[in-house]
Amino acid sequence: MKEKRYQECNTLEKIWRRRHYLKIPFKWIHWRLFTRNSDLNGKTVWRLFIGVAQMDMRWYYTDKEVRAELGKYRKKRKKEK
Repeated sequence: MKEKRYQECNTLEKIWRRRHYLKIPFKWIHWRLFTRNSDLNGKTVWRLFIGVAQMDMRWYYTDKEVRAELGKYRKKRKKEK
């Protein structure tokens, strides 16, 4: 059985998948305490942990969705000029 994307789930399933967000503060604290000489700052690492959580939730966009949003953005930019 193929697992649905986050956007296709009902409310209860979305709430369940958001449990992955609960791990982010703990991962970040662990990174701050035990990582030395890193080129990354804390804000960047926090955003990376959010991305990992969203991958675990299967929260992603298809090519069609991305192209549609870019098209809307381009039209908006043309109107502003």
